[in-house]
Amino acid sequence: MRGWELGEYQELYNDLVEFMGSVLSNPHIPYEIRHRCGVKYAVASRPTLTRHLRRCHAFMDLHWPSRYFSADLKLFFECYRAAPIWRSTGDAACNHPNTVYPDGTILAERFNAFVAYMREQARARCVAKKLSDWRRGLDHQEASIGEYLDNLHFDQPDIIAMRADFSFVKTVAVESDAIPRMSWQTDEEGRWTQVPSKEPSSGAGWETSARIDPTLALQFRESFFDNQNGVDRELFEHLVGYISKVEQGAEHGAYHVHILLLLDAKRVKAKTFDRIRGIAADRWRRLTNGLGNVFDCHHPVYEAKLRREGRWSLDPVLDSDPARFERLRTYIIRYFAKDDGQMVRVKPFAKSKMLTKGRNG
Repeated sequence: MRGWELGEYQELYNDLVEFMGSVLSNPHIPYEIRHRCGVKYAVASRPTLTRHLRRCHAFMDLHWPSRYFSADLKLFFECYRAAPIWRSTGDAACNHPNTVYPDGTILAERFNAFVAYMREQARARCVAKKLSDWRRGLDHQEASIGEYLDNLHFDQPDIIAMRADFSFVKTVAVESDAIPRMSWQTDEEGRWTQVPSKEPSSGAGWETSARIDPTLALQFRESFFDNQNGVDRELFEHLVGYISKVEQGAEHGAYHVHILLLLDAKRVKAKTFDRIRGIAADRWRRLTNGLGNVFDCHHPVYEAKLRREGRWSLDPVLDSDPARFERLRTYIIRYFAKDDGQMVRVKPFAKSKMLTKGRNG
């Protein structure tokens, strides 16, 4: 098996997002076509577009059947299947912009035509509006979280919040914990089929599947909140509510899970709180079969750092203290409804919920 190796999925993904941003944000053509002594040749006019030419067929490796994609990624995949520049990875090896085809065109002309086709389709499909609506989803999340917290605090005036970031180890040792990298090509009848990737190996190791597969990340998140009466029941005994969100890291690209457990502050004292932190971390590592990492936001060193900087906002709210509640509320909304490049563009289904909230007791 040729799995996705560490970092290559994210590099390809970032390039596709950047490419589509350039395609949709300006009307410029990638290459200027010139003639010299009756021979056509290309001059790059927009590097933000032309530098992605060689990777266009490889971008198709990111297309997984039955996944839901943001409007810009969906546009690329569907346009490429309808009007491909190349038919296979082998064809894509001939990727110099001045490559001449039997019909007399050069590759740069075909690339210009493909970009023009995507822009035409983007207008027909109202892609700009769909992307705008998608980004405005954060406004809805902000309002939803604020309302949720207000209602919870009305019923429960004493709250202590426990925050943790759940992620996954970078690489795996066994094949079953990785995802095969597949490529696309057309068969003799012009039908697109998936085939094992023949990309050369870098030796970086297979990336953990849950870091690049949103289905697995969501499944692990749901497992964390399932079976609350089992071996970890102490974790949920004084739970009055929770918020969780699956995001895709802007820097490293991996899926990860933010969680916030809201506990009854009158029942959960310091020692109990520390024990609950440990139970939560152990539960995540156990249900991910040892592939889970935990960043404890209440680690004394981290907490002390934030206190020195005046950024600590997770002190208990007792007796409906309005100042502390407002500080906590502002922090939670900012934490879960931020716009820092971590919004998920690939989901299992259109209605898959990256943000979830719950009430206990």
